[in-house]
Amino acid sequence: MRRFEATVRAGLAGIFVALIGGAITTQYVDDHLFSLIVPGLIGAAASWAGSAAIGRHSRNLPIVAVVASLAGLVGTALGFRLVPGGQSPLHPDWEVGPPYLCTVIGAVVWTLIWNPRPRSPVDRSAT
Repeated sequence: MRRFEATVRAGLAGIFVALIGGAITTQYVDDHLFSLIVPGLIGAAASWAGSAAIGRHSRNLPIVAVVASLAGLVGTALGFRLVPGGQSPLHPDWEVGPPYLCTVIGAVVWTLIWNPRPRSPVDRSAT
């Protein structure tokens, strides 16, 4: 699979998850712990969707991490904007910075740790 195709597939899957996640995030914007946990889960879900969309090609994992992080950031920003009364997704920094950081951490952690990797073929001719 070419890089461009992998990027488009991961992006479309990640944006779909981010739109749903942005609607869910509105419920937890001003909550202390859940305002950090939910964006992290959105990043992880976007990474999972991107990984599933491109298949098990380990050479494209960095692309999935970057695209999932960007999609998760869009979903988190959407959550800030859609909250009743509307909130700025850019400031104050102390309120919007940590959820964005958790989004990126969730996407990268899923891609690096829990992403299923292809198994190496077993050589059975030696037996």
